[in-house]
Amino acid sequence: MMALSSPAAAAFSAATAPDTAAFSAAFSAAAAADSAAAAAFSIATAADSAFSAAFSAAAAADSAFSAAFSAATFDSVSPGNWVLLWSDIAQPEGLKAGWDALKAQWAADEADWSFWIAWYEGILNGSPMDWDMIFKIATEITDEEWDAGQTVVAERIKEIQVDFFANRLPQAETITRDLEGTYAVVASTDNSDKIIDRIFRQLDFSLNLALRSHNTSGFSDMCTAYQYLNHTRLNCRDDPNAVHMHIRLAREILESRLDTGEYQIEDSLVALVSALGRHEIQLRADHPEVRKAHETFVEQRLRELDEEKRLAIATEFKALSGHSKERLSTEFVLDAVTLESSTGVKAQADAVKRSGGRSQRISLSERAAEATKKADGSAINKGTGLLLRLDKITELLSSLF
Repeated sequence: MMALSSPAAAAFSAATAPDTAAFSAAFSAAAAADSAAAAAFSIATAADSAFSAAFSAAAAADSAFSAAFSAATFDSVSPGNWVLLWSDIAQPEGLKAGWDALKAQWAADEADWSFWIAWYEGILNGSPMDWDMIFKIATEITDEEWDAGQTVVAERIKEIQVDFFANRLPQAETITRDLEGTYAVVASTDNSDKIIDRIFRQLDFSLNLALRSHNTSGFSDMCTAYQYLNHTRLNCRDDPNAVHMHIRLAREILESRLDTGEYQIEDSLVALVSALGRHEIQLRADHPEVRKAHETFVEQRLRELDEEKRLAIATEFKALSGHSKERLSTEFVLDAVTLESSTGVKAQADAVKRSGGRSQRISLSERAAEATKKADGSAINKGTGLLLRLDKITELLSSLF
């Protein structure tokens, strides 16, 4: 993990280990316990008559520490299944007051601190953000970006979240953008066999090209990632879920070895990693068997939507209909109505999954368009307003994954 230098980066280093936030609270409680114990001892030595009361105060402080430490221990062995940070006792008033003051300070700042607020309150409420997303944020933001300040960091976090949600909620379709910046959707027409055949043709090409880079990258047929991919090519063509799993494992191995410097960055190896990522997304979006397995995971994360949040998401989906046309516009409204009505958890989960995934793919497109405008000096038009709305959806989705 890189050394983080800004206050926000220092705060975020806690997110790179599931138990750190809870342990930090535990250590704060421990410090309070030590202070209480010291005060108790001073009082006891000064006046025997006050000893009992002082000892009780120290014991209470020690109990607070024990409760926090228990929560931290649970968190460290069960990431993603956390209990409330202060589940057995009330949050210490000093910590609560400090957090409220910090939130007020951030709210008055021009920079966007919403991610940090959502991250910490997720820990407090026993519903932490998705660990894979947190890990991507922690490892993909560079030292230079941390040093550039919270405005730059907030934008990079948003970019990573948008990409994460677009990949986590893929659809069997293509989102198109016309010259006026209005979006439409085109359904995928490939059958399952065509999807697998195309993936393997592309995999054969990109894998063989990467192998030729051995002298410059270090990647070879002895690599575990290669063994996964070659086994998949030879033995797993009729098992799409195995194809999906092996591609993911190979990509993670290659990314890890590139990050540690064991493999050198070389164009064909980077292209292979990128291709593996695209194949994962396509399988989850377009292949019925892989999609079904993936939907089980997604639905689990969407089963219990807070009503206020559900209605907020519905409002944003409905507004997106004004930036889209034809079928896409209609379905944004329909999904919003589904979230606003009592249609059952399954239907609401499907609505969030469909329009949530679409919104994040539109966000990727809008961000690319805005980057192009900034690069060539063009005026930034209505896309800026659309991006603000899309960012709001990203923020709402972040509490679900």
